[in-house]
Amino acid sequence: MFDNRDFDGWAESYDSDVRESAERYPFAGYEELMDRIAAQVLGCRRADGPVKVLDLGCGTGVLASRLAEAGCSVTGVDFSAEMLAEASRRCGGVKLIRADFSAGLPDGLGDGFDFVTCTYAIHHLSAGGQARLLRECLGVLRPGGAVLVGDVAFETRRELELCRAHAAEEWDSEENYPVAEELRRFFPALEFERISFCAGILRLSPPAGMLDIDSLFSGYDVRVLRECDIPEAAGICSGNPEYYGYMRSLPSTEALLRDTLAVPEGKGLVDKYFLLIRDEAGPLGLADIISGYPEGATAWIGLFMLRRSAQGKGVGRKMASQLLSGLKAAGFRRAGLAYVKDNPVPSHFWPGIGFEPSRETVLSEYTLITAFKTL
Repeated sequence: MFDNRDFDGWAESYDSDVRESAERYPFAGYEELMDRIAAQVLGCRRADGPVKVLDLGCGTGVLASRLAEAGCSVTGVDFSAEMLAEASRRCGGVKLIRADFSAGLPDGLGDGFDFVTCTYAIHHLSAGGQARLLRECLGVLRPGGAVLVGDVAFETRRELELCRAHAAEEWDSEENYPVAEELRRFFPALEFERISFCAGILRLSPPAGMLDIDSLFSGYDVRVLRECDIPEAAGICSGNPEYYGYMRSLPSTEALLRDTLAVPEGKGLVDKYFLLIRDEAGPLGLADIISGYPEGATAWIGLFMLRRSAQGKGVGRKMASQLLSGLKAAGFRRAGLAYVKDNPVPSHFWPGIGFEPSRETVLSEYTLITAFKTL
């Protein structure tokens, strides 16, 4: 797997190497792919200013410069200093940021982008990392925006295996090429356009009615949990050993990473808001919310946890009240959740703020109480 030093060394010859292998794996279809993505972006017009583009893994700035020259406001992100130096020489007026997006989008980007583009870069992430990044990208888009990923990519696993056989010894087994049919487990509306035998474009747009997460916990710093936030999240979890004792499990970074991708049957990551909440003292809490589950008018609270030092001071009740008010303002008519029957804290807390138990489910390790509150 390449790291930033490898790309630093490749920066000067990258563009010529791509041109020389334009008919072979992995760059067959490169020019057409770039043309198609540029055409989709440049086909967008805004009456209130330039089209805003976030270009992840911008490399030497091939796409970023083309979009900027056409009048777009472009922010480019890459982890290679030398790649960014090449991009700087090519791209006038492009904001360039050195950051490794494999851990999540860098801080300070803001939102309101019309497009997030990523070309020949997402394959450096694991399959789970790709899904987490796509989910995070949806959160920085304006309504009607789109994520456009161009890469060595395939509609099916079978097509990938055929390409692997064709490429033979040239195949890079350390790279994780996206497969549309597999990503649709998390994003059912994902579109795929095949460009060549080894290249394609993934397109994903935010659904109407995505939650404004800032409105759910006003006065706090709230964001969708990123991979780089996992240590902070793990710290909150480790401060709540009683909860995990009743759950007959132990908190771990691996479990948290799995939880970022866990959705009920019939739901996708666009419906999931696994949030890290911070205050002036640092990581404050976690909340995992599923929109429209178990039915459209209900928001499901899968996890609600505070750091140990904030407990017993009314903070949880205040935050829960804010969350429920935000969900009501977003159009939900009720909220649902489940807790372990023998755990005295949630058994007191949730009924105390109006959640009414509706049923018990006996599992092998514990009994769950499902409860709902009308908003």
